[in-house]
Amino acid sequence: MMNFIVSIISKALLLFFIVLFGFFSSLSQNKSAGNKASRDKQKTPQVKNQESPSPKTLSLLNEARLAPAEFRADALIRLATSRLINNSKLKIELLKEAFDSADDAQFQVKRTLFSTLNTDTRVGFLASAYDLNLDALSLRSRAVDALLTMDKVQAREMFSRIQLKTYLKDSLSCKDPLIYDVRAYYRTLRNIAEKSFSTREIEQGNRTRFIEERIGNITSPVELVPVANLIVALNLDQNELQFLLHLYSAKLKQLSSDYRTFYASEVLYATVEAIEGLMLHAEKKDISSKQLIEAYRDYLIKNLSQKACTDIDDKERQIPHFVKTANHLLFRQNPIAPEDVKTEKGETSFAESPFWTSAKAKLLLNKTRELRFNPNGEELTNTEKQSVEWNNDFLEVINLLADWKAEDEKTIEDYLHQKAIVLRALLEIAPTAKQRNEVIDRFLIFLRDFDITRISRIEWYWHMSTILKQIHNSDGKLRASILERLLNSENPILKLYSSLSVEKI
Repeated sequence: MMNFIVSIISKALLLFFIVLFGFFSSLSQNKSAGNKASRDKQKTPQVKNQESPSPKTLSLLNEARLAPAEFRADALIRLATSRLINNSKLKIELLKEAFDSADDAQFQVKRTLFSTLNTDTRVGFLASAYDLNLDALSLRSRAVDALLTMDKVQAREMFSRIQLKTYLKDSLSCKDPLIYDVRAYYRTLRNIAEKSFSTREIEQGNRTRFIEERIGNITSPVELVPVANLIVALNLDQNELQFLLHLYSAKLKQLSSDYRTFYASEVLYATVEAIEGLMLHAEKKDISSKQLIEAYRDYLIKNLSQKACTDIDDKERQIPHFVKTANHLLFRQNPIAPEDVKTEKGETSFAESPFWTSAKAKLLLNKTRELRFNPNGEELTNTEKQSVEWNNDFLEVINLLADWKAEDEKTIEDYLHQKAIVLRALLEIAPTAKQRNEVIDRFLIFLRDFDITRISRIEWYWHMSTILKQIHNSDGKLRASILERLLNSENPILKLYSSLSVEKI
């Protein structure tokens, strides 16, 4: 019996010690885990509370969202990269919104002049308007560039959503005075290639595959120069360079284009020189450039052998000047001869339609010149402009402007640009603040009331941008006066950009 009791007591004590051991063991583990969590908490950087947008910023965002697509996208990019917004998450969201908004821009891709042209024409002003970079492709490229400084991964993903060939799907004709300009896109591509890939990704060939895809999608001669420059600019090893050079040469050999885009690209973008630069770069890396040179020679012959635009003279049509340059720099062993090219005279080219041909336009142009220059062609001084006669002439031009209507010109574009030119000239000529204020009032009313549904918005805005420049070049009193009038405008575009100007954005 005693042994039985001892046995029970022993088992009870054993169980007690086991439970006690488990308790202290658990207590020790919890304490250790707590210390670890505390240490981890100390190691983890504490994210500061991001600032919420100020009422002023929210007001600007609302104004931006009321504007047409290209102006909305432009304003959102400006705001996202401005000092007004410190919230990184909001910056990224605004850039994404700008990227998506740009898709609805009136013009999808920038175009540019490829030859000298009288700037006082519709085409000249359209080219100037394109230089504002408010087309969908340029705006999207800007949004990606801005995002790249904040989030490299998201920037690359966003850039991959841009399908360049969809912007270049339409062939041009000889009647087109402007050609595609995709240099903004390729500047962004270079930034992505140089800044968004880690060393490990580059070693794994991710960057090369990224560039490979873009080369494989080349559809237009306007892409040849920026791609060649990109290959040269990147720090590629010999194998990568040889691979991309082979791919580029194959694409070059098979590329066909309309004559306008082909010829204008050679002239404007200096394709020969870019191909020479790529050739020399390859040779420095001990890579043969034979395939590249042969491909470019075949490309020139194939694209020259079609119907040429009539603005190309007969001598240039047979052997263009850029072919002569290529023969000297690239094809010395096998130059292109006249018999290699079968160019025919083809489609009639565009015809310039100069301004100042209507009776009212001619009269206003001459009257405005008389306000600026004396009969000897010398510019009048402010003292000479103080005469009663000069002031009467100034008022006469103001009144003639008021009577000038859109119906007096062949097109609404002719009316917009010519009247804006005269108003801008008067703004420069006017010697007194009172006269300048009067001109500005008329200029703003003219732009405010102009029906922008009848013309491309960026052409209208180009004239607005001249007023914004005038703000920066004016004294404080006049600047405040202009801004006040703009801020009180009911036109959402005028109001938006005046608000941005006030904040120096």
